[in-house]
Amino acid sequence: MIAGLRGGVIVTNHARDHVYPIAEAAFEAGYLRRLVTGVYYKPSTIAGRILRAAAQRVSARDLKRVEGRRAAIPDELVESVPLPELMEQALGRTLARFGGDPRPATYLKCEAFDRATARRHVDRCAIFHGFEQCSLYSLRRARQLGAINVLDQPIIHRTELDRIEREERARMGVPLPARRPFWFQRHVDRKYAEHALTDYAFVPLDFVKRTMVKNGFAPDRVFLIPYAAEPKNYRPIDRPPRPGFNILYVGPLHYWKGLHYLLDMIPKLEIPGARLTIVGRAEPDWAPYFMPRIAALGDRVRYVPGVAHAEMEGVYADADVLVFPSLVGGIGLVCYEAMATGLPVITSDGDVVIRHGIDGLSAPLTDMGAWQRALGDLAGDRDRRRALGAAGAERVKTFTWDAYKRGIIAAYETIWERGRGAGRGRAADQAAVPMQR
Repeated sequence: MIAGLRGGVIVTNHARDHVYPIAEAAFEAGYLRRLVTGVYYKPSTIAGRILRAAAQRVSARDLKRVEGRRAAIPDELVESVPLPELMEQALGRTLARFGGDPRPATYLKCEAFDRATARRHVDRCAIFHGFEQCSLYSLRRARQLGAINVLDQPIIHRTELDRIEREERARMGVPLPARRPFWFQRHVDRKYAEHALTDYAFVPLDFVKRTMVKNGFAPDRVFLIPYAAEPKNYRPIDRPPRPGFNILYVGPLHYWKGLHYLLDMIPKLEIPGARLTIVGRAEPDWAPYFMPRIAALGDRVRYVPGVAHAEMEGVYADADVLVFPSLVGGIGLVCYEAMATGLPVITSDGDVVIRHGIDGLSAPLTDMGAWQRALGDLAGDRDRRRALGAAGAERVKTFTWDAYKRGIIAAYETIWERGRGAGRGRAADQAAVPMQR
């Protein structure tokens, strides 16, 4: 343990995501000062009992979700700011019911959560660890108090995302929308402003790190800490011989997942009985483009608007291969899940997870011929599918939350030592408080 970090890390995020393992890692190391989050279940409190009773009245699924809003840290180290999240759900459902775009509800949630957190819960600390899109005011406040600022950056740099969108819209013949959702530009501006206040970024993929470095971050300011899989939720599945060849895509109907490349390729496949199953929500901006394209492919494509997470195992069991043709990073949660069931994966970039030809396949989206060959090879070789799937199931076991936590703590300690060498963190020394276990 580094004495100057004792009780000196504040972690904030409005959602559950991977913030709980981060807070748990900081607590286990003796570094956690405070976790600030959205809806949080504290069973011993009046609010916790009300929340549990309300969820229980709705459904067993909602009760499980509420009970899952709990980290393995003492309740006194958690500050809950639930109103922005509840507001988002209510406003988002209302907008969707009347045909509106629910995204402004998310933008408002981020703004409200960040403002409340900065005003009430950010005080002197060694390291402030916020999340992209909901940390602008908190980062500003933490910097004023002398903290070292860390930003959790799960997706690529906004500049690269905008470039990809322009290029893909031109390729697809889809113009930029005449109007963006309310507060869209404020949402974009917030991301750039957060970067200006960031000392270090934590990213899950090398692809994301490269975009950050390309846009001004020094390589040693970007820590690559891959997310963990949760293979305990899935098990290897035996897929007996069966007719046809089921290609599975799981994700939103959106350009950044490369779905249009996949739809271009399907008519060119010379695989008897091949069919593409698409599972995912229709994004408001892109449904008018993708739905007609899916319909035009007839029975070669089956579209399923959404599947409950608890039912996804059956979806993976019915598939022969998962395809992940993403333009914004070739690894997602669905890759982890599919690999855990023994389903072979073809992705646009194996990054730090999939080793091409060993525990999966990867090919750049610019090489559709390579994708067609990969699908053709797997379609005609069940033993090859099983071998890649088995290797993938073993590979994904190495991406554990314990490994992720170790990466977080190693990064905190490296950052702190650098900050000390640069003369920063003096305010945090004054803020260090004894941890209660």
